[in-house]
Amino acid sequence: KAAFHELVRLCRPYLPVRRKARADSVTPEVALSMTLRWLAGGSYLDICDVHNVRESCFFVTKSRTLEAMKKGLKAEIRFPETEEERAKVAAGFAAYSNGALRGCLSSLDGLAVQIHEPTKKDTPNPAGFKNRKGFFAILVQAMCDSDRLFTYVSVKHQGSCHDSTAFDSCPFSCGLADLVPSGYWIAADDAYGCTEKII
Repeated sequence: KAAFHELVRLCRPYLPVRRKARADSVTPEVALSMTLRWLAGGSYLDICDVHNVRESCFFVTKSRTLEAMKKGLKAEIRFPETEEERAKVAAGFAAYSNGALRGCLSSLDGLAVQIHEPTKKDTPNPAGFKNRKGFFAILVQAMCDSDRLFTYVSVKHQGSCHDSTAFDSCPFSCGLADLVPSGYWIAADDAYGCTEKII
């Protein structure tokens, strides 16, 4: 409950209450509840029934809530920028690994999030979303710190894209030299090329 209310607090400025003459009144709490249930795989029919809203209201609210979540969480997901923050995260990784991971600032991995097969109406290249495992997906690049809190997320690539290619084209990758100073590094699996900054 505490996490839900914190998410409501972060999204509320970007989520106006939707009111219509004879229909639905959707508070930020209801909007977030519906959207989280949908993201967890819930059917829009069940969600509309449980929350007592019309289908049209659900789809409009879901889109607005996703945008609000994106804006509200953006400030919460940030890479350690100060020397104090970097030292704290590196100490956390070192403690977690009995001193083996000294200087680690983040762990990096890719995730293929399955989606329905897109059509030509959705995108010019629907086949580009089909990954090597045979399903349609959006590729997520994400990093987290020693407390398992996200420090970077990118959701800009089709499922067919390789992890290293997706990461190399992210804005974060372009500023890697400034964001990861000497003596620090990012842990990743072998889908990424080994460099001075990514091990």
